[in-house]
Amino acid sequence: LDPALMIRIISWAKAYEQRMALLGAARRGPLLSGAAQQGLVSAYLQACRQLTRQWCTNIVFCEEQTLLQRNEQLGEVGEIVGHGILSLPAEDGGTLYFTELHIDLFRIVHEHVSLAVASQTEELLFNVLIAAADFLVDVQTELLRRVQKQRRRLGLLYLCALINNCARCRSLWQQVLASAASRAGGLSEEYAQQLHLGYVSDGFSNLARAAIKMACWRIVGQVETPLHELFSSRAHTSAEMAAVLAHFFKLVQRGVSSEQATVVCARCIEQLLCAYGVMLFKQPHAFSVETPARMAHDLGVFEELVDSFCSYSADGARERAERQLQLLVQLQQLVALLVGEGVEGVEAEALT
Repeated sequence: LDPALMIRIISWAKAYEQRMALLGAARRGPLLSGAAQQGLVSAYLQACRQLTRQWCTNIVFCEEQTLLQRNEQLGEVGEIVGHGILSLPAEDGGTLYFTELHIDLFRIVHEHVSLAVASQTEELLFNVLIAAADFLVDVQTELLRRVQKQRRRLGLLYLCALINNCARCRSLWQQVLASAASRAGGLSEEYAQQLHLGYVSDGFSNLARAAIKMACWRIVGQVETPLHELFSSRAHTSAEMAAVLAHFFKLVQRGVSSEQATVVCARCIEQLLCAYGVMLFKQPHAFSVETPARMAHDLGVFEELVDSFCSYSADGARERAERQLQLLVQLQQLVALLVGEGVEGVEAEALT
């Protein structure tokens, strides 16, 4: 039998018994014996496990075809931005980038949870929720593996879409659990208390963090060459670096939820500031009278980036970027003090 038909048989039998009872023609025993119902439930769960493995493979394969595209062009609301990436309206009137991942995943989850709810069989609903959780975790694990494997080929738009997908999937999964735990959902308090499936949401959070990390790596990588030329004989311009970063930050802000966009931008700036400090000491040069002024100018440019693209959030990403900036300000003040005292030509190692 088709797995869905197995559940419909149980639902039909219970609905038939209820209607016959209302007509005063109730049966003495159940239409389906306990053993028969248990057999259908077991067969359904076994079939589901086999099907979800195939669905996982197919969904991740389709997602991989999308993640390998590198179309960085912006699109209008409701239009295709890149192969498999959509720009959809957000609640605040803006746009968010998505792939069809969350749609495909929860179309499957909702279909089977709805069938289980309609069957009015708590044991079945309980096991279907566990099977759905296993299915989602399998997708998370395999998708994370593919993303990490292809990290050098990922487009920024796809990473933005993946961040949004994870947030949407967390929300949808919480809705599924809330519905199942409610009285209308068909799961009693006894079963609901045994259901500990928060790890599914944690898995989507971990996948989002990986996407944010890769997005930061890709954005900061765009200014890698200017960073390596800091304080070298070749002129470096922090304003040019800031302009490049601002271009990508605007793309992120246009396609990612505001809170997550702040995290991406702030972490990029934090990484930039860390690299700035590292390159300052790695360059084979001596600090000179020009160094404090150059540092002050650069740090002023970076501070403008923080103010323009990083709002305060619960994540504390802006605060971490500000702390890193403050450390460099203190370093600049120390260099200015040494130069002011006539300690010119001091080597970076000595300053450390």
